[in-house]
Amino acid sequence: MSLLPFPSDVHHLVLGIRGTKMSCFNSLPQELVDSIVDFLINDPESLRASSLVCHSLLYRTRTHLFRQLRIWNFQHFHKFRHMCQSSPHILPQVKTLILHGGGEDQIRDSKHIAAVISSFSRLQEIKFIFVNWALLPQDMRVALSSHAYRYIGFYLVKGVNASDFHSLISGSHDSLSSFELFHTEISGIQELRNQPEPRTLDLTLHDSGLLYKRFRKDMSFIVSLKNIHTLGTLLRNMADIRLLQNLLSGGLRPVRDFIVHMPRNIDLFDQLVSSHRLRISRLRSIALHMWDYHSDDTSDQRLLKWWIENLRQCIEIRRIIFCITLGTMKMGDLAVLKGLNELLSKGRFPALEAVVVAVHAKWTSTDVASVKRDIENQFTDVRVHVTVTRCDG
Repeated sequence: MSLLPFPSDVHHLVLGIRGTKMSCFNSLPQELVDSIVDFLINDPESLRASSLVCHSLLYRTRTHLFRQLRIWNFQHFHKFRHMCQSSPHILPQVKTLILHGGGEDQIRDSKHIAAVISSFSRLQEIKFIFVNWALLPQDMRVALSSHAYRYIGFYLVKGVNASDFHSLISGSHDSLSSFELFHTEISGIQELRNQPEPRTLDLTLHDSGLLYKRFRKDMSFIVSLKNIHTLGTLLRNMADIRLLQNLLSGGLRPVRDFIVHMPRNIDLFDQLVSSHRLRISRLRSIALHMWDYHSDDTSDQRLLKWWIENLRQCIEIRRIIFCITLGTMKMGDLAVLKGLNELLSKGRFPALEAVVVAVHAKWTSTDVASVKRDIENQFTDVRVHVTVTRCDG
């Protein structure tokens, strides 16, 4: 069997599999396997070659191939389905389906989307990207809410109504454990006031209109979202911080993983006081992304200090990530980081596994290695990891 349709690196990879009795493939990162298949999807010859290799492998190894499938357009799907007619062992292996519905070549026709989804009977995870949900046939939307998915993701999806959203997160199966919304709005939120509360699952919100626009209009919807465990949000001003305070004091108390994007704005610093603490005592992890291009040395320390003070209550926290993008490195930042080390040295975080401080900055004359050492010197805890990168552009 010829393996020439593979790219050169993949060719050697497959030879390595065969040369070791197909056992080393089990140790490959699944993300690498998924990327290989995603790369091959637009080349029917390469797909055919990879399907033959897939068929020749032991079953426990074969399950790694074609586990994830990314469909960019209906032509891709047509090629894949044609290949599966002669290689029927592939379809049952597909567990994750990613559908792109935006751009010139992506799937936009609702009939095409329905045809693609209905071809896979053993899906466990499905993600929609740039899809107009309202154009999907009603029977297809009902079928999606009753299928035994473990994960559903909406990325920049429009046309989602509250009724469909509630059906998806409630469902008729107990398999769904994770639902992710990324820049996706839900219309008709007020319709959920009298709906039964969904069962517990990991509902992730990433800077979604659901969080900001809808909550400001109808805070009662928070009652239906007591199961948000992961929250990703952008805090641009005090209005956003106050809204988040209200949500965390109400139905969002179960939040365990927090992803925050926040500018280091001097106007925001001037408004922050101790009373603006967030109720995040049950956090398991926090990833704080801040950016600041101010040149003075007084405008950017208080925000980082404010977050460190918020962490005092998080006795269950396991991971802390500070990712800071700076125009210039300021000595005040080092002093603030030393305050974090004092908390660590007092044993305030018994469950803590790691602290990551990542600094990305534009410097033309500063030695990155010396800045890294300066930051590392602020800490005495071995769980702290520091990275410093420079962008000259």
